[in-house]
Amino acid sequence: MTGVKDPAVKEAVDHAFEAEGYLKYGGARDYDKMRQRAFSILSGAKVLHKRERAAKAVTKGSLIKQVFPHLPDPENFASQADPDIAEEAWDEIQRMLWGEAKPDATGKLQILVGAQMGNGYILCRTKVGNDRTDAAYITDDRASIEEDFIFPEQKALERKIRAVTGNRSMLIYRQPQHAKRWKQSFDAQLKAISSASSQQLALALEANAHSPDDLISDEDDDES
Repeated sequence: MTGVKDPAVKEAVDHAFEAEGYLKYGGARDYDKMRQRAFSILSGAKVLHKRERAAKAVTKGSLIKQVFPHLPDPENFASQADPDIAEEAWDEIQRMLWGEAKPDATGKLQILVGAQMGNGYILCRTKVGNDRTDAAYITDDRASIEEDFIFPEQKALERKIRAVTGNRSMLIYRQPQHAKRWKQSFDAQLKAISSASSQQLALALEANAHSPDDLISDEDDDES
């Protein structure tokens, strides 16, 4: 799952799972048990208002330390028998665990939030402190979700569309004889994607027609 190639690093990561009891019968890594531990930590970081994010969000480093408390952290690399292996093991577990905490609908911890906390709650990522440290939290606050979930997705979508538009513009300039074809195929694809996505959201909206969202006042959304 991790893709670690160095046997010594893999062994160190395996030992970290064993030290925390995240093993299945037979000795394989128990990722479900690890996720449950991460979920229990994040579920305690429930944000009720966006002003609470800085105080309640769990930083990436803190999440690793709490899920793998026996794993040597950066402050203790130098005291290990092989500091380089200790650092690589930390980096590997950090990549793995933070990947589990991605806010996408397919994210393992996001799925746990929906399954164990019910509708309303969303796992979000943010940045806290003056050094803009990566952190995660769970919330049902609409303003927080818009700022840390919706807006980043919108920006990412805009960046992708701009990139594709730039590529298609390059084709038009370099192959003007096919210019109309390149634009028409772009327009058709964009229209098809937009239509299918809108229809999917419309079905979701119809399935949740009882939602009181339209009755909620916007007055409190932007309170600081």
